[in-house]
Amino acid sequence: MATVARSGPLTLSQQRMWLRSYWRERGELFPAWSRLWDLPPGIRVDAATRALAQLVERHEILRTQFVIAPNGLPVQIVFEPDDLRLPLSVRPADAVSTFLPADGRPLLAGVDFRGSLWAARFFVEHGELRQFGLIFDHIISDGSGLYNWRNQFIDLCFDRAAPGPAKQPLDHQRAEAAILKSSAHRGHVRKTPARPAPQIPAPGVPKPEAGPRYLNSSARYDGLLPVIDEICRQTGVSRSMVLMYAIGWLFSAHTGSPDVLFAMYAANRTVRDHGVECRMRLADIQVEFDDSQTFRQALENVFVVSMRAYEDDYRLGPVSADSRARTAAERGVAAIVPLYFNFQGPPGPQEVAVEEDPKGAVTVERSHSWEDFGRPWGAVAWVYVKDSHVILDLDTDVAMLPESVVDAMQDLLPDLLRLIRDDPAVQADRARSLLPVGFAAETNCRLVGGNWVDTDVVARILRGAPGVVAASLSTGSDELSAAVELERSTQIFDVHEYVLSQLHHNLNAAAPAVYLTVTQDSETETPGLWRPALDTPAVAPATEAEHELRAALAEVHGRDFPDLARSYVQSGGEMLRAPAVVEVLRRRGLVGLDSHHFTSPCTLRSVARALEAPPAPSTDGASY
Repeated sequence: MATVARSGPLTLSQQRMWLRSYWRERGELFPAWSRLWDLPPGIRVDAATRALAQLVERHEILRTQFVIAPNGLPVQIVFEPDDLRLPLSVRPADAVSTFLPADGRPLLAGVDFRGSLWAARFFVEHGELRQFGLIFDHIISDGSGLYNWRNQFIDLCFDRAAPGPAKQPLDHQRAEAAILKSSAHRGHVRKTPARPAPQIPAPGVPKPEAGPRYLNSSARYDGLLPVIDEICRQTGVSRSMVLMYAIGWLFSAHTGSPDVLFAMYAANRTVRDHGVECRMRLADIQVEFDDSQTFRQALENVFVVSMRAYEDDYRLGPVSADSRARTAAERGVAAIVPLYFNFQGPPGPQEVAVEEDPKGAVTVERSHSWEDFGRPWGAVAWVYVKDSHVILDLDTDVAMLPESVVDAMQDLLPDLLRLIRDDPAVQADRARSLLPVGFAAETNCRLVGGNWVDTDVVARILRGAPGVVAASLSTGSDELSAAVELERSTQIFDVHEYVLSQLHHNLNAAAPAVYLTVTQDSETETPGLWRPALDTPAVAPATEAEHELRAALAEVHGRDFPDLARSYVQSGGEMLRAPAVVEVLRRRGLVGLDSHHFTSPCTLRSVARALEAPPAPSTDGASY
């Protein structure tokens, strides 16, 4: 019988990753991770196996499983080391080609699969390890954790002393809980920007080109690091701040919006923390790009808002999935999608400076790869500083950011950074002279109420709603209005509910804030005025599916959900409990829900309509 060493709630980092793991099990695109490490010669298989067992003993995360507790929240359960069979396989070195990236595989996750959330593979030649393959769920480790994992594994293989973790995940969780409690007692409140950034990083293109939608573009720069380091010395900010500003400025110049919402990856790992567990969190940093400022002032502003965001993250935790969903519902959009930014490398200039090319030349090598599957309307900037090289990887949806714009951004980056280095006191609008013709976004979207909205998309959704005869839209700077002609039996709330249910397919759309309604064939009727924020009726459960959903919500949350006219989070539902709702409904014989049923503004009545009986089991190969 397995023995539980200890258990408890998830850390703030684990909470986000656990939701990703759960929804991947339901078939959604949240990738697992894989790594293939080259190893120094002289490591025998028995020594490597022993080292791996030692790592399992010293790092609780490697013997942890995640389950849903009776209260609907996830918990982590740590087992004693002797109860874990190493998830290890040994293969010949020439079989390394069988070790493929694990992206998208649903083989490692947090609820249905009860085994280890990682698996190791030794590739061996003449009794020695040549390479170490690792597949793992992101809830297990992150970039800096993997660095510790590899170094400690090699040290232990050679019987060298290897530093251990200062704290285990459950220790981190208790420390985080104490900080959150103290912050609440002191009244610390997250600072909200005066003006929201758009809900997606860039507006959509009018007609996306045929072919794969998701671009992975990598640019490697030689000669750029001395330029960045000189800016750091002149302004006192870090390399990551310089690059975040420059990349954000290019996005702002392309979209025409001065506001960019970054989600900055931060490991929250101290120098003495030798753990391998995932500590990465996302800190929301909204930056206003004011071209009337000098570059020095602009970089100082990035530094200030970043430090405030990190303070909020430390005291209050990262912006929760619940908060994001509530904000999206208030703005009438499906989701708030930031520009993800991840910097990896030394934060500032080193003691031994990287020498600049005598001619000041910066060269760039670029490569592209394409994927058929990805995150719609997503954009991720990965920046790596390795030795004297700077690498910028931009992973984007070309329906939002075309390939030509991605190429232009990577080409413009050295010119922009050199301009900043040469004169930090010049106004930032000087950089607009660098922009090529056609760099500004060509789009059908316009900013309405802070959202990028394609009114053609919204009109198409409205015209597809049952009972709508005709629809048109008008926009102001703050509000989207719809004029709709309805069949006589159609209620305007049903039309609005249909719009909300379609938003997760259309992140460049928003629900109208005002509806002007007339009834079909009515020539004398005065148009009705209906505002969802003020006039939404209460909707009680009526169908069997609606009653089952209400019962499942009550079972998980311990209270009633009598009104199905609101979304899950607007009704007080917690995102961490959403998987428990799905599992309770499955126990009641109902399936069909995805993450968007909980994260988007769709009503609970719409959620109930998505419920269905599970497919009949196959009788092929049945045994009796």
